[in-house]
Amino acid sequence: MKFQDKRLTASTINSLKIFMQCFPTKDFWKHVFIVRTFADYKSRSFDDDKANIKGTVVKSFQETSFKELKTFMEDRNITIPTELDEFYVDNPKKFEGASNFDYNNNEIKNIFNKIRNTPTMFKDVKKQDKEIMNDSGVFPTLQTWRTIIYICHGNDNKEITSSPFLTKEEEKCPYPVEDRIKEKVVVETESNCGDVSIKYDDYETCIYRVPDNSNGYKSVKGKRCYKGSHWE
Repeated sequence: MKFQDKRLTASTINSLKIFMQCFPTKDFWKHVFIVRTFADYKSRSFDDDKANIKGTVVKSFQETSFKELKTFMEDRNITIPTELDEFYVDNPKKFEGASNFDYNNNEIKNIFNKIRNTPTMFKDVKKQDKEIMNDSGVFPTLQTWRTIIYICHGNDNKEITSSPFLTKEEEKCPYPVEDRIKEKVVVETESNCGDVSIKYDDYETCIYRVPDNSNGYKSVKGKRCYKGSHWE
């Protein structure tokens, strides 16, 4: 976050919601801390500004305007945070003095120490590759499946295993590709204060140049392969 920001922005809230859905643990906020940029520590008012900024994000959860986010967390049994660690870094291009560089170095070291001492969010990621034939029975397709084992630290380190889900598909074909048909399919939308984010599933279908029986070539369409998802 920027040093001057006292509240979470709409885009940050949307990102947090996605993370909360990906990592379903009541102790979600034990894995979160704030890094504030543009922290002008050389300013005479820096210490006072820092005192006025620190803790404002946690306090904002009690405000009416954050009621929807608070309800979102309560519905998922996520503990509302009472305190968050905050770190302060400046823009190294803003000043040329070595003291500015040293300041950022020390704070970045503190940030990495925080990361090392934060408990892991999940224990393991298992991947399983399945080789199948496409619909026409021509080329083998490799499917990659992923299973995540979560550790819920607030629940006696109980393990929760997600259902296997497909992460990508790739065809294994010895013939050259003539063309690629790429598709984006809308699967989900999120809107907050006019900000609209759209989730797409990405697909790709290859057209191959395959030898035929008359010593010539023919165009053969491969499998419509799932290539993953992305937000815009």
